[in-house]
Amino acid sequence: MKTQKITSYIENHQKRILWLAIFLFCIVVISLLAVKFFNYGYNAIDLGIYNQIFYNSTQGELFQFSIHPHSYLGDHFELFILILLPFYYIWQSSFMLLILQTVFIGLSAWPLYLIAKRKLSPTWSLIITVALLLNPFILNMNFFEFHILPFAIFLLLFTFYFYAQKKFFCFMVFSCLALLVREDVPLVIFMFGILALIEKRKWSWYLMPIIISTAWFIGAIYMTGYLNQSGSYKFLSMYGWLGGSIQEMLINIFTQPWLVIKQIFSLNNFFLVIGSCLPLAGLPFLKLKYLIPACLVFIQLLLIQTSSVIVLQTHYLSLIIPFLFIAAIYALEELNRKKQPASLIKQFILKRRLLFSTIFIAAVIYSFLTFSPIIPGIIGLFNKPKISYNTTQYEKIINNTNKNEAIVASFRFLPYISNRPHLYSLHYSFQGKKQFSEEPYEIPVDIDKIAIDFDDFLIYHLQSQNISSYKENYSTGPDRIHDLISQNNLNLSDINDSIAVYEKNADNKIVLYEIMDQPDHAINGSEAALGDAITYLGWRFINDQATKNDSLAISLFWQAQKKLADNYQIKFQAEDKNGEVIFAKYYPLGYGLLPTSHWPPDKIIKTNYWFTVPNEIQPQISQLNLRLVDIKGYMGLDGIRSAVMDITEEKIIGPDIPLPYNTL
Repeated sequence: MKTQKITSYIENHQKRILWLAIFLFCIVVISLLAVKFFNYGYNAIDLGIYNQIFYNSTQGELFQFSIHPHSYLGDHFELFILILLPFYYIWQSSFMLLILQTVFIGLSAWPLYLIAKRKLSPTWSLIITVALLLNPFILNMNFFEFHILPFAIFLLLFTFYFYAQKKFFCFMVFSCLALLVREDVPLVIFMFGILALIEKRKWSWYLMPIIISTAWFIGAIYMTGYLNQSGSYKFLSMYGWLGGSIQEMLINIFTQPWLVIKQIFSLNNFFLVIGSCLPLAGLPFLKLKYLIPACLVFIQLLLIQTSSVIVLQTHYLSLIIPFLFIAAIYALEELNRKKQPASLIKQFILKRRLLFSTIFIAAVIYSFLTFSPIIPGIIGLFNKPKISYNTTQYEKIINNTNKNEAIVASFRFLPYISNRPHLYSLHYSFQGKKQFSEEPYEIPVDIDKIAIDFDDFLIYHLQSQNISSYKENYSTGPDRIHDLISQNNLNLSDINDSIAVYEKNADNKIVLYEIMDQPDHAINGSEAALGDAITYLGWRFINDQATKNDSLAISLFWQAQKKLADNYQIKFQAEDKNGEVIFAKYYPLGYGLLPTSHWPPDKIIKTNYWFTVPNEIQPQISQLNLRLVDIKGYMGLDGIRSAVMDITEEKIIGPDIPLPYNTL
């Protein structure tokens, strides 16, 4: 009886349940995004780029941004930005973009429900709809920065809905709207035409999508090359292993097909295929026909030599997810028919329908709990002191900027100061090259400030180990930053921990490091040999004061015994009375501006640091120490899809260096 009552209630309140689910999705996700946003968790550049594009567009400079020195349409042909601009006018903020993205993703449940309602029972229609809202890859793209591509999910689901309804005019309207999202959407619309051809629809159903999508794709690729001034589509470099141009890639595909086969059927891509279908318990495999619209995009992903983990954690699945769910709906419909299916797998599932229903719901819940950012986001709500560590310094620097200033900034600052015409990324200045290009990265205006988190230099160090373009330019990067500072007459005016600001006419002129023949003052501590190349000489409080803004302000003295090829870093650690490490953080030695490979032999190197430890940890501290380390690793994403360093190897150079600990 209870089951019948529940079923009856669902049948009588389908729309109410649908819109309640969408509303709750938007409220919960936006709340968690607010925690991430206001604790400076957006540090992967894209949100800052998009906000500057939207802001400049509201000022009459359509699609203009300075982080990449050309029109944004030279990166991606995303005319859909024009449709979103009126909403952005309401609140010109990076966070408004996150709200818009969340609302559109949440609303995607509506067309999916309309598709499911035609094929499934009311209960299963709502289950598959809720499964979309709980899908970890939907949530991942929602938490990972901001992109226009996820807006295609809503549009493509409506495109398929009208395709299934055989309403040609509405189908074409939504097809054309979807084309506005990005230059690779035509690959999906083109395959709609192939699907219509397979299903033997009238000529207009296959001819129009094929013609329009082909024309749009060619035009969009041409325009991006024209507008980025390179003459080619810059993201072709993501397929660089196939060749340096479209012609070369095509030649290699046909003359060396084994390379393509090896790439497509790699273990990495196997995990990508299985992982993308796991939250739907593999149902899409039972109705492959409805994956046809996504097949070119899927091949595109399989040809990119990117970790499947990164693909699943970001926005790359945006054009594929709609069709995974559509295929799942049609698979469920067939399994619910009275007619015996021909497939042995389908017969097996049909005989165990209740078991499979349980497995499906378990897969939805398990995937949501283990692969989505929601649980880490909720933990963050109850662990705010930890995630808000150092936010005061960010706020101080951000609040002291105005929109007329030209600023070069680290990753973590970009989304929060991008409401300005002149904003540039520190990492491009360090690398000295434009994105996916050998052309020099030049800043055409005088810079007023550099908002910097020296943690970025650790990122550059790791990226130089894994990305060839970073490796080529890494050793000369510090010189480019020195030139940027000196040519614009900037001085370091404020620093706390690794977060600092350079500006013109600064009252304070803080010194980060000095090269000297002898120590300028008496120093404390014991000398220690760190390997066979560096000697640690001792420490001294800065200005004879132990603290600055609750930081340990300390000068450290070093000496290189010979010319070094490697760049070492330092690891600052706090231990409790039991010797357990309760806090640890890596810092670039010499702030990355004077890395160890730049140290002159036999000279004394004085480095000044302002180490900061979260307040809630300070009462537990019994000992502070430093380690000289050689680190290896790569950049990944954490639970809430912020960029983080994943240190895979830490080589300790010499003994630990004790620091004064009773002064914090």
